[in-house]
Amino acid sequence: MKEKILHVVSSACYRVILKQAFYGMGIEDEIIYLPVDFSCNYIPKDFSDTELMLSAMSIDGLELQEKIVIFNQLKEFITKDYTHYEKVIVWHGGSATDLLLLYLMSILTDDNLYHIDITTCEDFMKEH
Repeated sequence: MKEKILHVVSSACYRVILKQAFYGMGIEDEIIYLPVDFSCNYIPKDFSDTELMLSAMSIDGLELQEKIVIFNQLKEFITKDYTHYEKVIVWHGGSATDLLLLYLMSILTDDNLYHIDITTCEDFMKEH
């Protein structure tokens, strides 16, 4: 049976990039992203609906309905059962956004958390 792996990135844009790269390599692993950038929006004090809603509502430039969608996505991200995966891999660089995601995932997961620091990938850094 194939190992069940989840990849986690800090934005929808990075999800698309990773998905395209994986497609080219024939990898079909699930990829998710954190729907709120905690480096420039409210960081919830806990995982209650009130705190998650405050985080979603802190995003500038969105209509109320869009913020509600973000809240639902954030709640789904936070409440996801990460124990169903043999590996949860966080892709990150050195930015605050990426490191806050890595810290969050260390709270949400047990002993199945892995990380890939893209700043140590020489070919990737040369290209980007």
